[in-house]
Order: sequence, then structure tokens, then C-alpha cells
Amino acid sequence: MRYAKINAWVDLIAFFVALASIVTGYVLKINFPLGLGRGSIDFLSLSYQSWYQFHFITSTLFAILIAVHLILHYRWIKNMCSRLMSKK
Repeated sequence: MRYAKINAWVDLIAFFVALASIVTGYVLKINFPLGLGRGSIDFLSLSYQSWYQFHFITSTLFAILIAVHLILHYRWIKNMCSRLMSKK
């Protein structure tokens, strides 16, 4: 049961981190278009650099959480690969 709880928490946190990464990506794309002097523009009182840092951190954290998710499912992935290979 403990393993299932850890997996559920990793998945839930990964979902919200991915959502934050998507939102910051859209904020960067829509509110800070290239070539318009990004350094002088603010959105919700945060500069381009602050949004970029938040986007980088959430994207990196999401990648780490996906790696943890894959590690937690290693046995299942290994079994599925062996089943798929044996059916050929």
C-alpha cells in the first residue's frame, strides 16, 4: 500500500508541475514576444526573467518527476517489454 501512495503522490505532483510549466510557457509566448524589448515588459508584476526562471524550474522538476515515475514502474515496463518481445 505504501508503494501505491508514493506513486499517487508522484503522479499528482507531476500533474500540477506540468500544468505550471504549460501556463508559464503560454505566458512567455503570449506576453513576451521575441523582438519587443523583453527586458522592459512586466506581466503580473513579474519580469521576463522571473517568468523564464519559473518555467525552467517547473520544466526541470517535471522531467525529474517523470524519471521517478518510470523508476517506480520499472518492473512493469520490463515485464511488458518482455511480453511484447516474446509475441513476435
